[in-house]
Amino acid sequence: WDVALRTDTGPVGTLAHNLLGDERAYDDFARQVAAGTLHRERAFYQEPLYAWTVGQLYKLWPPPPLPPLATIVPHAPVHDAIVISQHLMGVAMAVLVALLGSRCLGPRVGLLAGLLAACSGPAIFTESMLLKEGCALLLWVISLHVWLDLLQDRGRPLRRAVLLGLLLGPGILLRGNTYL
Repeated sequence: WDVALRTDTGPVGTLAHNLLGDERAYDDFARQVAAGTLHRERAFYQEPLYAWTVGQLYKLWPPPPLPPLATIVPHAPVHDAIVISQHLMGVAMAVLVALLGSRCLGPRVGLLAGLLAACSGPAIFTESMLLKEGCALLLWVISLHVWLDLLQDRGRPLRRAVLLGLLLGPGILLRGNTYL
């Protein structure tokens, strides 16, 4: 999907080669983090962990300077590394979903759940964008495994509970609905 999208010369390809909406907000905040300032002229309405992490990557691989009065932000060079990382997180998430399904309902259900997670259109599409959903999904699925370990009383419950808290903390900084 990502390779086909990047070679598309039509309107979809044009949109894919530019940062719009939330992607642009993440890029703006990440550029400010990379510049060493958190001074904001506008409110940042998203949870900050994803944009802050992208900002750390921008410190290592600076994005190209913005053209004056830019209305559309071109992709930064680090964007490819982010996309590759997000696709790898998506693969890990599909494997963990398969394991979760196997643990709860058996190997056939686990295999089907893993295949459905791997072929999920929204997951594939958002992994190719500068968006936090892939990271949040991976944290949630890992958290579900740890929670299931606690419920099944598998070894050292205090350590599992601490680990669950350490996973859900960053989860809240990625997606506010993790509070639920």
